[in-house]
Amino acid sequence: HGVACAALLPQVVKANLEIAKGTPEERRLRHRFVLVSEAMLDQRFASADEATVRGLEFLESLQRDLAIPKLGDLGLLPEQLDEIVSKSRGSSMRYNPVDLTDEQLQAIIHSAM
Repeated sequence: HGVACAALLPQVVKANLEIAKGTPEERRLRHRFVLVSEAMLDQRFASADEATVRGLEFLESLQRDLAIPKLGDLGLLPEQLDEIVSKSRGSSMRYNPVDLTDEQLQAIIHSAM
């Protein structure tokens, strides 16, 4: 479970920020991720865009440095995506800040393969 979450984290953050663009939720999400980025990197940024880019780069580098495997390396096959999506509406998805469609969720999982 932890490895799967680590394999998905940058993709989920990126997707949430992209999907929220133009919605009332965008400002709150971006502000929260700026705070997280500043805490992770122990620095302040000149803009929210810079903080977002640097925060995502950090998460991706952390995945590489910790040798977090891709979901495909863990045995996930593309033909399993529909089943994974249908079973992913449980407790942890309830707390995702953006409501994701099945197609969006499938794209996130595919990008982590």
